[in-house]
Amino acid sequence: KDACAGSNERQLLWKRILTGVAVAVPLLFIFGLMFYQADEVFAQWVRNLHIEFVDLWRIFRTAAVTLLLGSFLYSVLTEDYTLREKAPKVAKKEDTVIASVVLGLINVLFAVFVFIQFRYLFGATDYAFANNLTYAQYARKGFFELMTVMGLTGLVLLTTYRSFVAHARVWLVTIFQLLMIAQVGVIGVSALMRLNAYQEAFGFTVLRLYSEWFMYFMLFLFAFLAGVILYRLHFRLFFHTAMALGLIVLTGVVYQNVDYIIAKKNVDRFVNENKKIDVYYLDRLSIDTVPALRPLFEDKHFDRLEETQKAALRMIVDKTKLEIEGRDSW
Repeated sequence: KDACAGSNERQLLWKRILTGVAVAVPLLFIFGLMFYQADEVFAQWVRNLHIEFVDLWRIFRTAAVTLLLGSFLYSVLTEDYTLREKAPKVAKKEDTVIASVVLGLINVLFAVFVFIQFRYLFGATDYAFANNLTYAQYARKGFFELMTVMGLTGLVLLTTYRSFVAHARVWLVTIFQLLMIAQVGVIGVSALMRLNAYQEAFGFTVLRLYSEWFMYFMLFLFAFLAGVILYRLHFRLFFHTAMALGLIVLTGVVYQNVDYIIAKKNVDRFVNENKKIDVYYLDRLSIDTVPALRPLFEDKHFDRLEETQKAALRMIVDKTKLEIEGRDSW
């Protein structure tokens, strides 16, 4: 009996491990594809392993469709799966083996990418020149893919946290969750460094500034989630607090005069750092930019502009005068 029971336990353990691997594979594929598109060094590592994501996508797509159609046909071919009565909900503890396998495999993939980031991103200038890239090209590549990775990671962490918080602490799952948050923090810093480098090279825009602020908020939420997981706070408390913080941050962002901030930063780059300025982009913004443009009309700075830029600057002033004159008196 003992031998039979031990055999059944081993079979159940292997079944859970294989289930965890099956759940982790599509997540690893998605995360791996995002990393492949986000970072040229990681992509080169993958190519050195002779892995082609195009072929992997075909295999993944075929397997997913086969599983979906097979499950559908299997369920309709017999009456055993017909819903005859409403079954009561039964609270069931989530399987720790499956969760540990999924989180563990994702952490391994993240660790490889984080290792590459420490080696190359924080010395990215040398890497860029060695691979015939401009620093701005390397900085621009991958920012939104890394933001997508952070969003998907948040969903995975929230799902596992909500499943386990009502039960006794499982330290292995907790450690994997905290390790995942730490590695996502490095990925977030990597994305911020790319964005800041790109802004230093080409100036500030509305999209770039909002993306930077959103990334700071995401990093703060992950840090908050780490504390919540460590102290096992109720999921509803975390969710409602995160929603309230999001509303506060959104209100703060709406309160800012974003067009003026962008114009001032771009003018400061031109005046103080002798960098180029995109007057045509400033012309597309609102008249809130006009107070920030005053330094450009000083002779020593105005003379540095091209004739077309000078004309665009005069058009901004004329457009501002017309808009102010056309406003209602009150």
